[in-house]
Amino acid sequence: MSLTSMLKGKSELEKELQRILRENIPSKKQFYTLSGNAAFSNEYKYEAPYKLTNSYYSSEYCHLLEPPLPSFRATSDTK
Repeated sequence: MSLTSMLKGKSELEKELQRILRENIPSKKQFYTLSGNAAFSNEYKYEAPYKLTNSYYSSEYCHLLEPPLPSFRATSDTK
């Protein structure tokens, strides 16, 4: 079952999920930005131009084009 279908669903379980989300997700008025601009507004300047020539590279598959980041494991020194 997809998240979208659960958010739009009519069953008791789906309605319960929708109720929980409505109670816990803040309203737009409660969001703020560190820049001082209004949240969700058009008051922003672009920091970097959009230069993708093929929208395919903006998808979830673009991570396949780059080498993975190294993974680090926490170790404990128990001597």
